[in-house]
Amino acid sequence: MKLRYKITIIVTAISTVTFTAAIFYYGNFLFQDRLREAKNKLEFSSADLVSYIKNKLLDKLDIAKTLQSADIVKKTLLQSNKEFGKLPKAVREKKILGLNARWMNTKDAKDTFIKRYTNNKLALYLKRQQALLPGVYAEIFITNKYGVLVATTNRLTTLAHAKKYWWKISYAKGKGNYFFDDRGYDDSVRGYVLGIVVPVKQNGKIIGILKANIDVQSLLLKTIIEFNTQNIGVAKVVRTKGLIVMEENTPVLSTKISPLLVEKLKARKKGMIDLKINGSMKMISYAPIKFSINNKNIIFGGKVQSIDHTLGSDDEIWNLVVSQNIKVIWDGVLDDIQGIIIISFIFIIFLALLIFFIIKEISSPIKRLSIVANRVGQGEREISIEPETDDEVGELAVSFRDMLKDLKRTTASRDELEIEIKKRILMQEEIEKKDQLLLAQSRNAAMGEMIGMIAHQWRQPISIIAMAVNNVLIDIELDGLN
Repeated sequence: MKLRYKITIIVTAISTVTFTAAIFYYGNFLFQDRLREAKNKLEFSSADLVSYIKNKLLDKLDIAKTLQSADIVKKTLLQSNKEFGKLPKAVREKKILGLNARWMNTKDAKDTFIKRYTNNKLALYLKRQQALLPGVYAEIFITNKYGVLVATTNRLTTLAHAKKYWWKISYAKGKGNYFFDDRGYDDSVRGYVLGIVVPVKQNGKIIGILKANIDVQSLLLKTIIEFNTQNIGVAKVVRTKGLIVMEENTPVLSTKISPLLVEKLKARKKGMIDLKINGSMKMISYAPIKFSINNKNIIFGGKVQSIDHTLGSDDEIWNLVVSQNIKVIWDGVLDDIQGIIIISFIFIIFLALLIFFIIKEISSPIKRLSIVANRVGQGEREISIEPETDDEVGELAVSFRDMLKDLKRTTASRDELEIEIKKRILMQEEIEKKDQLLLAQSRNAAMGEMIGMIAHQWRQPISIIAMAVNNVLIDIELDGLN
């Protein structure tokens, strides 16, 4: 692989890793910062919403307090108390039981006995007040200090109320308490109501109890919907034991929150928690809705079930719970860094191309040096190279040029040496040939001398034999052979 490709790949890889790490670090930092900001905003908004709901209910309480301060209210109560107060206790209790039984057995709302309480002067006054604030009060009624109904805007289930928990809490043995009665679903008004119970006092003494059942469903639902549209989180009003009082697009008192969150609500303190709900991680802010007036706490609670209502609270308070999906925050971060990712990708491509062309430009002189080196390696000597730059590559070209000159000189000396060596080899070969010839001649001469000596030695016996043969031949010719 060529150098420019290697360097381009290395630089691209390093840039990609570096930018990825930087984007990851920045994204995580941005996510944590957004998460802290969202939690702070969620906590602040929760507290603000708690205050809003509390103030709205306190406004309703103030209106109820103005109702009980009317002269007609006190005048009617004093008259009723005087009527029942002059009776002995046993007789009074028996009378109350009789009236209550008659009330419950009379089904016709237009009966004269029922109208005695629904159409008297005080009842008409309460109805006028109810009409002035349409959609606020489901019903308003007042009892005397013995718990007997004096006036009401609607037909109630019972006439006697002294034994009911809300009446006892508000009467408080003559001390008097303001009480928010979380009734749940009230059958008498066919809706979810919150009872506001106010003690009616004269000269510091309780003379009766006023109760106004307000339409809390529309109030809470409108408040929650308006809050949810702000994209801060999803709000719901929850009882301490987890039953959801009000949530958008959900029937009242039909669902519960996570048991883990219920444990947090039991402390009746505000806080923040991260929980996985239905597969999604959510951050949840929770805060109790506590009431106080004139440095005096207002009692909030109820009973699970009474004669005319169901799903009431069990001495629980309301808590505001606001949740936000953490994935929404992460998605927002991804949207914000998406542009950075695209810019980084474009920058990496630009950097890779820039490095590629820079390296290509830088490596061009080196490539030419490489070509020259290959030609020299193939035996070409008549070649020259000149430096094109004054940087390190130029210095390398100068060094290569000097090396090439030295190589030429060295090559010339080597050629002369080779010629001389060849001459000497030829001379040595001629000398060796002459020596071999002389040696052969010397051997031949010695051989001839030796052969001559051998011949001389052979000639004497041969001569004797020849002479003997001649003598034999003569004797044969002379017949002298026997």
